[in-house]
Amino acid sequence: MQRSARSAFDRALELERAGDPDGALGAYLDALDSDPNDLDIAYRAATALLRTGQLEEALSQLRRIVFVDPDHLGARANLGNCQLLLGDLENAEANFKRVLEPAGDNHNALFGLASVYLKRGKPAEAAAPVGRLMEILPESAPVLSLYAETRARTAQTPAAIAAFRKAIALDPSYGPAFEGLARTLVHGKRAEEAIPPARTSCDLQPTHAPAFQILAEAYQATGDFDEATAALEKARSLAPQAIGILIQLSAVSRKRQDPAAALVFAMDAYSLKEGDKAAADAAGTALVALGRKTLGRQVLRTAASGHPLDADLLEQIRMICRDHVANADALPPADADTA
Repeated sequence: MQRSARSAFDRALELERAGDPDGALGAYLDALDSDPNDLDIAYRAATALLRTGQLEEALSQLRRIVFVDPDHLGARANLGNCQLLLGDLENAEANFKRVLEPAGDNHNALFGLASVYLKRGKPAEAAAPVGRLMEILPESAPVLSLYAETRARTAQTPAAIAAFRKAIALDPSYGPAFEGLARTLVHGKRAEEAIPPARTSCDLQPTHAPAFQILAEAYQATGDFDEATAALEKARSLAPQAIGILIQLSAVSRKRQDPAAALVFAMDAYSLKEGDKAAADAAGTALVALGRKTLGRQVLRTAASGHPLDADLLEQIRMICRDHVANADALPPADADTA
């Protein structure tokens, strides 16, 4: 390592130990500028980028490292983590398996592989890596939470709840355990019980949109649609491009007897991904609730056929949305055939 790079690298290590991830990242990048071919610096810089959420930049560095050194297991495992977070599940799975071939107890790869299986809806496949993690780290809150997720996905609700509660007892600051517990309780028709852990999850993860979605689900299930809307608006502010949040807002708006707002949210979702069936279904349902039954049924039929809404249909719906935004009480008259 070159002298100028060493100085910046040592400063980065000190900042990391002091709990200053942003400062450490800057110092690692300075070191990398001074010595771009040093793989240790590149690995540390990529890991810091990953921890601070700069996934594309981390991905680029990690790909370069494993190209130069295919057996760099730390870089390959973190590459898998980047791909997992970016939704590239196929490549993430391949990299985690590549790490586990020579290092079957690599915690990072075991955790990542199990997470890939859960995201793919394969909890049975996740059981093996989770089981090994439980043998290695039985008192780890993240591992217990991952184990609980596998139980929740295989209809073993009591075991899942018990594992989440144990994880929380071990580490009361671990937000994903509260989030998982709340989700499991909501899906187990125990929404009232879900609200306290869901709120704690939001407090511990204030920039994590899914935490607020779970809180909204709990409130929605208890009939508190105002609180559900507030939680979803917070989630939307954190993830404005998330179609699922907009569709959830559309559903809650209908429950609040505000079908015009429901239509606007549904069309906002549709504009993010034209042809999205769930968004089109939400729009059609909102139109029917508005009294625009002919138009609503046409939208629902089109969505069911798998075809995108045509330009004329979209313009009719957008006109209704524009009128609602201009004056919520001055909507166009309903169809003549509202029966």
